[in-house]
Amino acid sequence: MAGERITAVRLGSRIRARAEAAAVEAFTAGTCGHPDNGFVSALDPAAGVWCPGCGDDPVRDLLLTYWCLMCEHPARAGLTQAEAGGALVLLRTCGCCLTADSPNSP
Repeated sequence: MAGERITAVRLGSRIRARAEAAAVEAFTAGTCGHPDNGFVSALDPAAGVWCPGCGDDPVRDLLLTYWCLMCEHPARAGLTQAEAGGALVLLRTCGCCLTADSPNSP
């Protein structure tokens, strides 16, 4: 789709810690049981670990969330992905929280 882009950034320690905590909570809650499950929503880790086919609700909720999951600022467009605990954790963040405590942050 025109205008879409993927940007690789070095995530800061705060966002990585949030992703790791979400992964632990999601694995504790369980999985959808389908092959290729390995996705976690940092907005609702209690929903467990799910596959792309079961991710409609968690992804919709993340995309409709206006606020950063780490602070009270508006979130940047799109989702942030962080690998943690063997899962791909999806988050919504603002630009500041995205790289806070990162080696390349200002």
